Amino acid sequence: VSPTMKRALVFVPHKPWPPRFGAHKRYLETIAGLKALGFKITLASSNASTDLKWDTESAESLKQRWVDEVHVHQPTMADYKFIHRLKSFYDLDYSLIPVLRRLHLIGERESPLNSRVHTLPSMRRWFKQLAEQTSPDLIFLNYAFWDPLVDHQSMQSVTKIMETIDLLSLNRRMWQALAKRLPTPPINPA
Repeated sequence: VSPTMKRALVFVPHKPWPPRFGAHKRYLETIAGLKALGFKITLASSNASTDLKWDTESAESLKQRWVDEVHVHQPTMADYKFIHRLKSFYDLDYSLIPVLRRLHLIGERESPLNSRVHTLPSMRRWFKQLAEQTSPDLIFLNYAFWDPLVDHQSMQSVTKIMETIDLLSLNRRMWQALAKRLPTPPINPA
């Protein structure tokens, strides 16, 4: 990391304060490391991606000790409609519709890890505006799912770091590899 870099935009999908899980601790360790390197840190997150909703107390506690700013995306009604339509598409049983069965092979509906389907449209717009507002020298993400938040075309000069300890991605790849070797469901253990 260059000593001239001073502003970091860090996206975490979960509210890390108070820390309750290992991922929360990891987020705080990452933030502490960036802070020790002299970065001004803007923390970004979304109530669409966290199990524990953000509250003012958590944001203020983080600002007192860990970060300079906290910005939390709030999903819109249009986002919930988007999620519903997307879920309907992925839940659709293609084997029952002959035309779709021919057009789309069963089992290939799984979206890639860095697909835009993992981020809401308003979330991408929000993050792009936040990046323009904060002018970061560094953007830090921790899962491949969140890569579509970054507009790589307009942010070519910004250093981007993706957390390499991504057990979620590795587990997904493992199950995809395993599924190729298993018989088609339902599996009879006898």
